[in-house]
Amino acid sequence: MKETSTTLGINMASINQYRNTSVPYRGRLFYTDPIKNFNQAFELSKKNTPKGLVNRVVPTKLWCYDAKTLELEKGSPFFSKTQASKSLGIGRGVIDYFLDTGKPEGVTGRYLYSIPLTEEEIKNLLLASENLQLGIKIQVWAYKAKTFELINNSPFPSVKDAANYFNVNYRTITRHLDTKLATTQNKLLVYLFKKEVDLKLIADLKKDELGVARYMRTEIWVYKVDTEGKLSLISNKPFRTKREVIREIGIHVTVLNKYLDTYQVYRDMLFYTYPCHT
Repeated sequence: MKETSTTLGINMASINQYRNTSVPYRGRLFYTDPIKNFNQAFELSKKNTPKGLVNRVVPTKLWCYDAKTLELEKGSPFFSKTQASKSLGIGRGVIDYFLDTGKPEGVTGRYLYSIPLTEEEIKNLLLASENLQLGIKIQVWAYKAKTFELINNSPFPSVKDAANYFNVNYRTITRHLDTKLATTQNKLLVYLFKKEVDLKLIADLKKDELGVARYMRTEIWVYKVDTEGKLSLISNKPFRTKREVIREIGIHVTVLNKYLDTYQVYRDMLFYTYPCHT
């Protein structure tokens, strides 16, 4: 399963859903045994393809582990992504993004899997947890770009607190940490760091005349959602700025800001500041 997932770039949950169903997914059929009658398999595939007329796909069961202790979260395993989303307080898009990746969901610190972990896998993750940095644990120093005044006169206790302050998704904060590039968040031009900035770095950044002007732009990934809920990246690449999205898609910036990283569909589209599994 893992080798198939890695090779094809499809998460294990999707493969698990479609295996042995004769229902095609992304133009492929998945079986745990070799096909013996190709004509029969082909006919079943054709029958099951049109607009999901035959849908034998079952909900994805999810096992959720604490990233530090590797203990199962209360209520786990969940019987569907919807149930997990409600119980854990995270969007389905977040679940899809981290499912079966071996990476913990950043803020709350949970591993998400479509199959239970083995004792050996739990042992290895426990060893790695000693050096694991979760968003909830990382402090954020936010400085005004022009004056280097520390916002709130103290660091934010976590990435999540900083994200709430600037009214953005926590991954937006994470992507800009320690880049030494200013970024505009909630109409404030700021530098974001994981630790307090020393006088030498402040002096170096002030010397850089382009430092403030060359702030990091926010790339936007826009996905089209088809009738079966599958995602396809519009233009096959992210838009470089919000302005590009507004111009190409034909929406107002207030609409974009409203739906950005909310996992809510607008006009059959989803808007993210990070790439999403399709």
